[in-house]
Amino acid sequence: ANRREQRYAEADAPIELPGSPIQVLELSGLMEIGAGQIIQYLMMNKGLMVTMTQTVDHEVAIEVVEAFGKEVAGAGDEDDDEDDDEDNLRFAYEREEEDEVIVSASGEQSVLEREWRPPVVTIMGHVDHGKTSLLDSIRDTRVAKGEAGGITQGVSAFRVASSSGKDITFIDTPGHAAFSDMRSRGANVTDIVVLVIAADDGIMEQTKECIAAAKRAMCPIVVAINKMDKEGADANRVLTDLTSYDILGEDLGGDVQVVQTSAKKGDGIPELLEKIQLQAELMNLKAAHDMEAQGSVIEAKVSKGLGAVSTVLVQKGTLCVGDYILAGEAWGRVRRMIADDGTTIKEAGPSTPVQVVGLNLAPNAGDILTASKTESGVREVAEARQRLARQSQGSATSSSIMATAATLVDGTIDTREIIKVPVVIKADVMGSVEALRSSLEGLVQSDEGAICMPDIVFSGVGDVTSSDVAIASVAKAKILAFNVATGNDVISAARAENVDIGYYSVVYDLLDELEETVQITLAPPPPGKLSGRATILKTFKLGKAGKVAGCEVTEGTIRTDGNVRVLRGMRNQLYLGRLQQLKVGKETVTEVPGGSECGMSFENFQGFEEGDIIECFTSSGDLENNGTERSE
Repeated sequence: ANRREQRYAEADAPIELPGSPIQVLELSGLMEIGAGQIIQYLMMNKGLMVTMTQTVDHEVAIEVVEAFGKEVAGAGDEDDDEDDDEDNLRFAYEREEEDEVIVSASGEQSVLEREWRPPVVTIMGHVDHGKTSLLDSIRDTRVAKGEAGGITQGVSAFRVASSSGKDITFIDTPGHAAFSDMRSRGANVTDIVVLVIAADDGIMEQTKECIAAAKRAMCPIVVAINKMDKEGADANRVLTDLTSYDILGEDLGGDVQVVQTSAKKGDGIPELLEKIQLQAELMNLKAAHDMEAQGSVIEAKVSKGLGAVSTVLVQKGTLCVGDYILAGEAWGRVRRMIADDGTTIKEAGPSTPVQVVGLNLAPNAGDILTASKTESGVREVAEARQRLARQSQGSATSSSIMATAATLVDGTIDTREIIKVPVVIKADVMGSVEALRSSLEGLVQSDEGAICMPDIVFSGVGDVTSSDVAIASVAKAKILAFNVATGNDVISAARAENVDIGYYSVVYDLLDELEETVQITLAPPPPGKLSGRATILKTFKLGKAGKVAGCEVTEGTIRTDGNVRVLRGMRNQLYLGRLQQLKVGKETVTEVPGGSECGMSFENFQGFEEGDIIECFTSSGDLENNGTERSE
């Protein structure tokens, strides 16, 4: 109380904010602004539904203060404690030494003791450097053998016991480039990062991304130099290369712990667990157990018979069957909890990974999960978030229209044709959906006349359904089925609607195929081996001979025994057929080499113009629309 009175007395000075979360009511007193105004601002601008006795974290408090035209003193710049990054939709608490103070909605306070919790360790590294195999060796399983292409393509969380009897929670994240977002999310929920580097391969592109993600999350790193049993393994080279990224091993006088391992033989595993436990003891990891749970969604999927199933890492409190939970726009009641070993449990404490059944829809991976004993609060917040999401989508559309209008006015608009390749994404888990969406956004091809890109008309988790086929049929899209199945009735519907479904189990196979599709859509190749290309310079009418194209051969050789197509630009095919005549001057010839000029006429086609492109190619099959003109 004395602390608050002192802050109120200094209200005219720049506002000093604590480094820890602050109650809305306390922030209102510091700012001399009505609590209702702050709550309204948070709801309209941040999508947060809070009460006066709930807290907002330090960064949000700074934004609120500045939004109302007030200054923030420099006292709030020191490093935040481990509780700074919590969800704002919970009962308020603030850290006091080793205890936590819970403030209920009625204003009553209770002190909770913070107890030891297991460290959360993320395994990170480049693809095929042995991350999952290393984890297999730790928990004596064979996960890697069952994964497509031998790589991890999702985020999995497991709990294992160390030799000292204390548990360690491991998070295994993918190493492929498409999953950089998932790796970053893994680092943001972890205490310690184990960076796996193959001794025979060294630091690769995804290794660099993992280092950056760990540093952004301010997590200590333990380096595991793996594959020491392979020929060409050089641990010293890896240690030297790591110094370029400000990672200095203990052997070189630094403070980063390094272990040499062989996941195949099991060498170095006890030493690795010992290093992790030592690092955890230095960090003195603690959390309150006797409070309503808070955590993060690691992964989410839709399962037949269970509905939305979310893999959750509980970070504080205890999650119990029967609790009401909120995660992003999803809400529900915990109907069932499944531990990582497949057993059903009734409660899960801090640092426990658990699969939760009961949400009304699959949340996004990375969403903050909060629990409550009452239904009304979580349901109202979820509905408010859904409304705000719809409003933000409308605002984004309006902003896009205004931006296009602005470019029209100032003359900077890109006038190239926009070509879209429509696709529908269905994947096993939400993290895979996000990774695929992010990767597809980078598959943009362009030339001087057009820009071609994938167009994701719909995405979701779970098996391919009749609804997905209907959406793909209307949009003329291909369905990309990543690690999901399709029922016989859906396959029949897809055939009836002429919808193509592609099945993939390795992410880079999907990306390579779609990249090729985008390239072909941008510049469709001829249906055969290209032998020559020419450009129409002039058109002539020669009596009964009709219209003749005066051309220059720009590439290869034009031959009368080949097939030809006429293009307007690089995409609009006007004609596919054969040459009627090929002349150089008045002489009829059978071929014209590159750099020469010639005259051409086509069978049953005279719709060409100056600037059109003629391609000559050889083909073993019959031509479609042979000798027919295509409408423009």
